[in-house]
Amino acid sequence: MKLTGTITNIYPTERVGDKYAKLLFIVTNDSGYEGKDAHFPFEVFEKADEGTRIPDFLKYNKEGREVDVEFDIRGRENPNKAGQWFASLSAWKVSKASDSKEELEAAETNGDDEVPF
Repeated sequence: MKLTGTITNIYPTERVGDKYAKLLFIVTNDSGYEGKDAHFPFEVFEKADEGTRIPDFLKYNKEGREVDVEFDIRGRENPNKAGQWFASLSAWKVSKASDSKEELEAAETNGDDEVPF
């Protein structure tokens, strides 16, 4: 699945047990009811001290950046309580939005109203 929006929060990386690390970030867009903001919490999950996904994410992404997020929806049952399920949005690719505001503004200020064909 793919979602486009603006990164509104990036939380500190957290250790999950001894072997794993998780980064949580929030993407917001106007796809909510009647055009209101909708917030999507995404996780980047990897083996701690071995992976490059979290450092690369932090290197190339900042709050306020318009992004395309490709992700999987994962669900799991609580092993301590039958019938209780959890879902998470697991991001596997985050890139600059294909039609970001900067690109649209540049196209609008180009001043060339000619059709290219």
